Amino acid sequence: MEKTTLLTVFILAIILIIMIFTKKIDFSDNLNIKNKLKLLPFWLKFPGIAIALFSIIAHWTDIHGKNEIIQLFWQLGLTVGLLFISLSKERTEDEMIMQLRLNSAFFVLIVGIIVHVFIVLIDKLIGANDFQSYSSIYLINFLLLAYIFFFYSLKRKLRK
Repeated sequence: MEKTTLLTVFILAIILIIMIFTKKIDFSDNLNIKNKLKLLPFWLKFPGIAIALFSIIAHWTDIHGKNEIIQLFWQLGLTVGLLFISLSKERTEDEMIMQLRLNSAFFVLIVGIIVHVFIVLIDKLIGANDFQSYSSIYLINFLLLAYIFFFYSLKRKLRK
């Protein structure tokens, strides 16, 4: 199997495991948003930062890109680290933070789709047919990084 296929299957398996082991969501109470969004504990943000930084450092140390295990680790490690950062609670998780999360996720979804379509169109216009450079893991990492950046910039604006 191809590397990107393995990564996609692995990420989908992680999502499936998380869905199986989380509590069932009760949709009868539509007004209570806190019961619908299950986030990771606050302390998981720090291992997420460590995993993301370690995977970036591992990528920088493999300058020539000859070691496939390091290439796979840095992509997967960065994704898992960014997921831990973006899905962990804040110290004070209130309705305003939940609204900021919703606004950030919606904005990043729209921007991510536009950027991906734009990159693919430019790739087609210059005549390249190599879609392997735009694998799903890069799109996922871009979306997670954009979400983290946008969420914390909105949070900083709110605190001022």
